Amino acid sequence: MITSYGVALPLPSLPLSNMTRSALFAWSRTAARELFADGVTVNLACPGPHATDRMKELAGAGGGGPLGDPEDFGRLVAYLCSAAAGFLTGTAMVVDGGATAAQR
Repeated sequence: MITSYGVALPLPSLPLSNMTRSALFAWSRTAARELFADGVTVNLACPGPHATDRMKELAGAGGGGPLGDPEDFGRLVAYLCSAAAGFLTGTAMVVDGGATAAQR
């Protein structure tokens, strides 16, 4: 599942979105345990700001800061969907250039 780095660090002025992300993470960890025996893994891929058209637009409007390469995030998602990640389940992989490292 793809959500946001807000799973690790609630984002200002988004209380309902923050609550929903937390609930999704709790549900995914429950599902991960229940589905693993059937060969199904459940993980969250959580991007921080990446250089998408929308984020570039926001950065130009004063929402600056470093932006990640969307291809980096895509490679993580591809890995999570691969056989190599077959024993990885119930986790949230945050791809944010360390933005939330101090908060975890």
